[in-house]
Amino acid sequence: MLIAVVYGLVAMCAGGIANALLKPVSEGLGALPTVVLRAGTSAFALLVAVIVLRPPLHFSIDSFLIAIAISILGYFPFLFYVRALRLEKVGIVAPIASSWIVVASAIGFIFLGDTLTSEKLFVLTSIIAGVVLASFDFKAWGRGHAVYSKKAIVLSIGAALLWGIVFPLFAVPSEFYGAIVFGLIIETVVCLSAVIHLHSTKNTLPSISKIQPYIVPVLGAGILTAVFTPAVSLGYLTGYTSVVAALSGSSIAVTVCVAALLYKERLTVLQYAGAGLILLGTIFAAVV
Repeated sequence: MLIAVVYGLVAMCAGGIANALLKPVSEGLGALPTVVLRAGTSAFALLVAVIVLRPPLHFSIDSFLIAIAISILGYFPFLFYVRALRLEKVGIVAPIASSWIVVASAIGFIFLGDTLTSEKLFVLTSIIAGVVLASFDFKAWGRGHAVYSKKAIVLSIGAALLWGIVFPLFAVPSEFYGAIVFGLIIETVVCLSAVIHLHSTKNTLPSISKIQPYIVPVLGAGILTAVFTPAVSLGYLTGYTSVVAALSGSSIAVTVCVAALLYKERLTVLQYAGAGLILLGTIFAAVV
């Protein structure tokens, strides 16, 4: 139990800080370059970890193709999240995107025959209420500008929906390859997907001089993500899945706090209440 809590706390802190650090990078370099640089940094860090730690390596063409497919699917919610960060405050985007665990629970209810208990109904209600509070400026309702950024909100919800599908799928290839190796596969595929996407738009990565001011947040986010992914996978392997999911899902609290400290973000009381409801729903979704 204790080791599961440790893994969960590591994931919570690493994931929360990493998500907040991407805000200035996405604003300065654009979404696709941010994805390329962050995923590339994470992939390199995990490659070093594989070389140093030498975990057991397994290969199966079927498992490899499944891992690639899941990783490609995982590229899109991350891209949506980064694009949303360019348009809106971290304290608004992160809580909505982090509600993916509720999407995963809803999918289980709709497609897998899970029972909709009163506890799960509370979770769904809490998350929906939280998204509404975090997304709307009620003071501006009468002026016709109630939503802070419609595009950012849509992108954040899109990220939550896709992550809710993708994250549960990580369990199978992670168990086969191990936490670090599968993490390397994910980050490498996400980086390559972003490179291909960038090339298809006939754009290139910014020059070194333009990237230089963002090196610290890129390295920080990349290395912390390389810690987050294996920590979650290793935590799940302890058997205390609900504990690890609840703690790692609570990374939104860290993200909001870091954004307030680094970027001086000031949210309304209702927005903080919305983030709190989403956090509460996330924790309940993991344990009920």
